[in-house]
Amino acid sequence: MENKTLERVQAASPAEVKHPRKRRPARGGQTDALGSLRALWKRSEPLRLSCLLGGITFVVALLLGIVNAVTAGPIAQHAEQRKQAALTEVFPEADRFAVVDIDLPRSVSEIRSVYAGDELLGYGVSAAANGFGGEIEMLVSVDAQGQVAGVSVLKLSETPGVGTNAAAEQQLALYNGKSGTIITEKITHNQPNEVLAVSGATITSKAITEGVNAALEAVRLAGREVS
Repeated sequence: MENKTLERVQAASPAEVKHPRKRRPARGGQTDALGSLRALWKRSEPLRLSCLLGGITFVVALLLGIVNAVTAGPIAQHAEQRKQAALTEVFPEADRFAVVDIDLPRSVSEIRSVYAGDELLGYGVSAAANGFGGEIEMLVSVDAQGQVAGVSVLKLSETPGVGTNAAAEQQLALYNGKSGTIITEKITHNQPNEVLAVSGATITSKAITEGVNAALEAVRLAGREVS
């Protein structure tokens, strides 16, 4: 009897042999973790506020970056046009400008030589200095003899009616014809290289003088003899 039973088992086909099913691992751990996060999110108002503020900050930064990328080109183009206009006003016969490649003073970002044909007329120097309300950007024109031929303020954040007086046209004209190192004080000392500070705007006046002196130094470095 036992032998017959053994023979029937050995003769059974593989399809007739039942294999135990493999059990899938329980997902209880994942469910518990998600449930804990949901509960934490519902209970924690600071967490929700932090995420909200983080999202707002990201969107604002992204929008500012896009705006800056869109406006950077037109702003730079406008600044270039103002520089060209200022140089043309001082050197109306100019037909060519060339950037001078030298090591510049700290306050100077660029120096250009100005030509009429092959004749050097002078230089245009982009300089900056810190005033009372922020950075003051200016273009200083220097003639071929090394004297200031014009000062144009391109960017100014000084107090209207006070600091802005130091950048008035009649005040800037006081620098014309000067060379070397210019001095600015509240009280005149009757020095040939002196530009009297505007009353109530001494810091702004000295900042503009600092920028002009940096421009004159750049011209000296460019190979012009300034006495």
